Amino acid sequence: MFDFNDWEIAVAGASPSFEAIYSVVKKHAQELAIPDDIAIECLEAAIYLQFPEDETEELHSKLADIISGKNTKTSKPAKRLPDAFRFTDIEFRNFKAFRKVDISFPGKPGDGHLIFFNGENGQGKSAIVQGLQWCLYGECYGKSNVRIDDRNIPNHGAASDGESDVSVTLYLLNEKDDEIKIERLWTFESAMGSAGVSEKEENVHVSIAGEYLSRTDSKRYIDSVFPKSLSKFFIFDGERLDSIVDSLQGIGSSESIRDDIYKMLGTPILEDVFVGIERYRSATLDPQIMKFSKGNKEVQKLQKQIDTFAVVIKQGEKNIKELESALHGYEEQNKLGQSQLEGFSHRIQEQTKLTEYRKQIDNCRGYIDATKNRYRELIPYLWKSVVHPEVEAVVEKWIVSSTAVQAKSILENEIQALESTTSTCHACNQPIDDSRRIEMLNAKKAELTKMGDVAPVHDYSILHRCSKLDGKTAWIDFFNAKKELHTHRSEVTRFLRKIDKEHLTGLTKKDHEQYISLKKNGDEIQKAIGKTNTKIIHEQAELKRHHDDLRKRTVRRDHLIENDPNADVKLSKLQSQSDLAHSISVCMERSQDELADTLRSIIQDKTNEFFQELSTSDEYGEIQIDERFHLKSSWVDQDMDPELSAGYLNLLAYSFVLALNEVSCRNKPFFMDSPFGRLDNNHRRSVLRLLAKKKFQVSILVHLGETDVNTVDDLSSAYEDAVLKEIYANYNITRDEDSHESVVTLL
Repeated sequence: MFDFNDWEIAVAGASPSFEAIYSVVKKHAQELAIPDDIAIECLEAAIYLQFPEDETEELHSKLADIISGKNTKTSKPAKRLPDAFRFTDIEFRNFKAFRKVDISFPGKPGDGHLIFFNGENGQGKSAIVQGLQWCLYGECYGKSNVRIDDRNIPNHGAASDGESDVSVTLYLLNEKDDEIKIERLWTFESAMGSAGVSEKEENVHVSIAGEYLSRTDSKRYIDSVFPKSLSKFFIFDGERLDSIVDSLQGIGSSESIRDDIYKMLGTPILEDVFVGIERYRSATLDPQIMKFSKGNKEVQKLQKQIDTFAVVIKQGEKNIKELESALHGYEEQNKLGQSQLEGFSHRIQEQTKLTEYRKQIDNCRGYIDATKNRYRELIPYLWKSVVHPEVEAVVEKWIVSSTAVQAKSILENEIQALESTTSTCHACNQPIDDSRRIEMLNAKKAELTKMGDVAPVHDYSILHRCSKLDGKTAWIDFFNAKKELHTHRSEVTRFLRKIDKEHLTGLTKKDHEQYISLKKNGDEIQKAIGKTNTKIIHEQAELKRHHDDLRKRTVRRDHLIENDPNADVKLSKLQSQSDLAHSISVCMERSQDELADTLRSIIQDKTNEFFQELSTSDEYGEIQIDERFHLKSSWVDQDMDPELSAGYLNLLAYSFVLALNEVSCRNKPFFMDSPFGRLDNNHRRSVLRLLAKKKFQVSILVHLGETDVNTVDDLSSAYEDAVLKEIYANYNITRDEDSHESVVTLL
């Protein structure tokens, strides 16, 4: 059987992805006490049958042999795992600017892995990248990620000469040195005309080591090895490299990208083992167990119920995970909303106080208006009922003195307000300049001094005599009304002073609308949280019920099988194999959950390592990658997202794609179109030095002068021998505008 030590020796030096897969599976296999490390042997079988992707049936057969105890040890355990895909040739026939162009790439490791393509704008550099896209996916894209119309695919000169085929053929070597050929061929009408391509027949062919796959399997193979959603990570426009960061910040279908990233990292290997083992258990072992239990109908019925509950439980666990993820999102939104509402709390308190003051002012002004109305009603009657000259004099004197007292009170209040250093103008509600305030204060004080002492006149002897006259009640009402008027006016002044002193401005209309919107959104989020919690509780209760039912039926089934008088040694052996298969399935399931976090952490560390190497600034802190593969960066001294420049966004994208490619189970060749446009010379050198350290192919399509060099000799002085020795070829691309044909020549 398989020995852990053999595996450790084989995996040493493999990709970080394989090392992580090995470590996690080994851990859970030991926890579950799986005998003879069979889980690792199953894993090894899946690795060798997945790279390249062979028929699933072969893997299932191999897993069945392992569970049944047959000797299936692989003769060459994992020693080739570090190898990568690499291009050997690309052939263009009548594709865009290329009439007939063949480009050679390094044939084996050690030949150098950097390939430069130099050319002016419009000479055909981008056509190389577009040819790769078209060959793999049947479509290609120009600037701004706009799809190129099919009519612009065929070479115009070829169409004019009556040729009717367009093709791009890729030749690669995989980790087993098998030659892989991917070819896409269009046949179109030779007469182009003004309408362009009117009819076409498309064929895509894939052959591995000389054996051709079917059309369906060819497309499936391409999607497996070069997922379209991940093409931006190895075939990209350097001028739009920051769009990769957008994809990794939640812009676009992040779930699909995350799944394809995990596929690139090799996590489906565990799923393949799980599916294969479960298939063998359900399709082979369980039916045989039923057969050897003498066809016990109750056992069969229980087994069907057990299988049904297992499916329902798995779906229930998936539903709970999705609900918990949604709940986490709602809670984050609620936390943000509450934080924004807290900013309004102080201003809401001010608004409440201001509203109360204004209400008091309105009440006082209402009393003032009512008192004035009483004046108007009393005065005509008073002058008719009082004719004594002494009374008239006293009344006149009282009115004058009362007016003076009121004026003095108002003046004193104004002086007190001006003595505050934060006085505001009642007319425009703007702060008063300090020099202007002092000038106004001195004028008011002078006016107060000039006024002298004033006091209300109360000649009670005259009033006493008036009390014997007609209308005495009216006079009393008159005096009381004057007193109330003075009191209410003083209250108005007092509340206005409180508003000025406390600087109460209240909420603007825009603030109020924003506050109402936040409250409404908060209420909706709270409702969503409540509903989601209710659903989670319901799902958990249902899951518990299903687990209880599953346990009861499993115990009952096992009891029936155990007590079957016809059970024999073979049945016991089959049951042991079924239990072993179940343990391996559990091992793979647990490993899947842990492996996702482990690989994400490794990529995060690698991304930080490469970003620090490429960056010339030490102001950026750690880059974090969450479970959705969203990137988040921060300043060193602040807990916030920095606004990265276009150049640093490019460096961040470089760091991530290089980390992903290095960690993945097999490296992919890079094609970078105009990658240095947003980088200065220092950062260009940093990127080239880092690429020179890698072992996967990198093809760089640059504008003449973009690297500050035009020949291989100049590269030696500009980018050091470390880069020079890794250069396999330096091509120049030129275009003949008359023939619409681009030519690729070796410099």
